[in-house]
Amino acid sequence: MNEDKIARHFRALTNALHESAPDVRDRVRDALDRQLAAPGLATAFIANSFSTEATLHAGGRYLVQRLRHRDLATAHVMKTVQLSCRDDGISAALLLREAEMAMRVQNPYVVPIQTVLRLDDGRPAMIMPDRGLPLATALPSLKMTSGFLRCFAAALLEGLAGIHAQGIVHCDIAPDNLLLRNGDPANLGICDFGIALDAGERHADHNLARAGRASYAAPEQLRGEALDARADLHAAGKVIERLLPGVTDKGMQDLCESLTQERREERLATASEALRHLGRLPSP
Repeated sequence: MNEDKIARHFRALTNALHESAPDVRDRVRDALDRQLAAPGLATAFIANSFSTEATLHAGGRYLVQRLRHRDLATAHVMKTVQLSCRDDGISAALLLREAEMAMRVQNPYVVPIQTVLRLDDGRPAMIMPDRGLPLATALPSLKMTSGFLRCFAAALLEGLAGIHAQGIVHCDIAPDNLLLRNGDPANLGICDFGIALDAGERHADHNLARAGRASYAAPEQLRGEALDARADLHAAGKVIERLLPGVTDKGMQDLCESLTQERREERLATASEALRHLGRLPSP
């Protein structure tokens, strides 16, 4: 079909829609969006609302994609089970457990779960707002200063205080799971509760033989022991420590040491205590 013929049909369709009821216009738009006129093509929208823009992560078990809301044009992120694991009940159960734990936390520095839904093929999926790039990705372009570092530490500790107030230990505080919108530390978002525990639990309680990243996880976590908030504080200290090179701030160095002691009994006990410590630091 040539362009002139397409243009004539489009004008005729537009004129007809202007004379139709709103629900008719919406149904026609839905048909065009979903490409129902071309049998065999995949459904264009998720839950009749979200289009897929990009794949952010494709692991062995889970898939993470950036979405766009069809009506609001807002950016979102979806985490779901890989199609190859569609019939794996354990993968689905772990995803739903992650969503349940994250939804217990209401804190401006924790990425909220907006909804949990089922895809057309039955896979569970959770939808979150797009809160920017992971710290690990953004780090090379960031200008690290003492002010940035202290603002970042305050946001991270505030987020952990909110998580711990719900009796949850995140267990995976690392640069990949700390999102920054426009590189602004005040817009930090903690995400990914995939290996989170209730305080006092061990990962073995959930048949997870090994959980945590050696560069950030507390020694007791790597040993498979029961965990409390101090495990997350150790990881937070390790993340802040990674940002320290090139920044002259003795106070922040001391804070990192207080958070990352080998023995948890020697660390700061709570995120609130760490925040008070941070607030008392002298100017660099």
